[in-house]
Parts: sequence; structure tokens; C-alpha cells
Amino acid sequence: MRTRTIASGLAAAALLLAGQAAPAAATAGAEPYIIGGHEATGNTSWVAALNYDAPAYGITNKTTCTGTVLFRGKLVTAAHCVQNMPPQPSASARMALISRFTVESADIPVEAKSFFVRASKDRAAGGETARVVRIDVHPGWQWGAGAPDKPVDDVAVLTLDHELDLQTIQLASAPANPGDRVVTYGWGIDAPDGTTLPRALQQIEHPALRPEKCSAGFISKPETCLGNPHGTDGLCRGDSGGPSVVLVRGVPKFVGITSRGTAECGTGPDIVEAAPFYRKYLYYGRAT
Repeated sequence: MRTRTIASGLAAAALLLAGQAAPAAATAGAEPYIIGGHEATGNTSWVAALNYDAPAYGITNKTTCTGTVLFRGKLVTAAHCVQNMPPQPSASARMALISRFTVESADIPVEAKSFFVRASKDRAAGGETARVVRIDVHPGWQWGAGAPDKPVDDVAVLTLDHELDLQTIQLASAPANPGDRVVTYGWGIDAPDGTTLPRALQQIEHPALRPEKCSAGFISKPETCLGNPHGTDGLCRGDSGGPSVVLVRGVPKFVGITSRGTAECGTGPDIVEAAPFYRKYLYYGRAT
């Protein structure tokens, strides 16, 4: 397990200020957003925005990814949200895969970012906030090296400085099956040519597909392929780390962690890590 412990002191104070700062405008590379979705409905207390300050770069209260509050003191998100981009390889296939994990503000090193979360339907106000004090990245995460033969393991668990007082979500007993209706949540630019992030949490309904439909994204065994309705709607650079859920007798169950797309902004299916496959890691920090 890879671990990063976040220093307190000035960084912690900066995070407290960030919770009251005005939302920053998105940049051209803003990390995944939902194209063709709509404002989230119902209880989504277990969805949180992953924000950061980078004082050395003049950035405050920047929303970079989405996460899932599986336990009140932990946030589940994508590994690539909290890792530095690797050097670009010479092999074209490998480069194509790495490009799927588009990281917002890739020129800002993770070490310069002070992360915090906001559990709210509004990424910039209300709800509850907590500072991230530890980052655990799945030990198998290697920016897709070896995919599709090896698992991508785009999973990270962030420890918060205190437990949030909210309803968490239950991990599903099994991944979504082809044909299941899945709902995915996230923040981000909500139009193909957009330049700013919506403040309101967005959601999109899409079907789980057969894995071969996501072969262009190097889908590996413990991952799920999700469709792009109308050939135009889906996830893109911005929703990374956000939850996919299925309804079981009307109750949402956590089945996916947004990882990457197979094409540009809604024009191809999307890939999520199958959250139930990582049960022991998410619960106990043990990879299987």
C-alpha cells in the first residue's frame, strides 16, 4: 500500500480558509465532467467534491475530482486524482492509455496541493468539510501498465481529519452486470465546449455494457463498461473518482469509481473500477 501523510500547521489553516473561499473557475483541462446529465436528485449525502489549495501556484478552493463517502472518516476516489502524471512513454499504445487519465492542472505537483472534501450538492458551499490527512493509493496502480491483462487498480482511499456527520453509502455485493441501469455522479463542465464548472452536483443514467465495448480504453477484468446515451452523453475529463450506483429495492448501492473514458467527452463508453471487487482494500487496506 502506498501512503502519503499530509502535514498539518499552515497547510491545515489554508484548508480551513478554503472552505469559505469563492469557487475557482475551471481551466481547459478540468477533471471528468458529465455531458448530457442533469442536476442530482434525492439523497446524495455520500457524494463529496475533492478540492484543493495550491498556495504556491495562487490557487484556492479548486475542485478537481469527486469521491464517495463509504465510511464517515474516509473518501474513496480515483488514484489518478491524487498522483502525479508519469513521464510520457515512447510506446504509442501506452501513451494512448495514459492520456485517458486526464489530470486537471497536471503541471501542479500533488505535493503542492492541500486537499479537502466538501460533502454537499454544492461543491462550493454548504454541507460538511474535512481536511485530507492521509492518502492511500492501491498498490497495483501503475497508470494502466499491463492493461488489459493486468488490473488498472485506479483506486485511492483518503483519510479525513474527522468523521463527517452524514449518511454513508453501502458497498454493493457484486459489480454491475451488462444491462443493469447505473447512475453516476460528479461535478465538472457540463457542455462539450464549456469553460466553467457547475456548482450543482450532476448525475447521468446509463447502462452497463459488455466489457468488449470498452476495449478502446484498455478495460481490465475488475472494471465495468458504462454506455454513453445517444452517442453524445457521458463522462469526461472531470468526474474522476465519482460514484456509480445501482438501485436495489430503491436503495442505492456503490458499484463503481469513475476512472476514464474510451473517447472524447461522451462520444464513447466510459470505464469505472468495479468497487465491490475492492471490498477488502476499501475496508481494511488489503489488496486481493
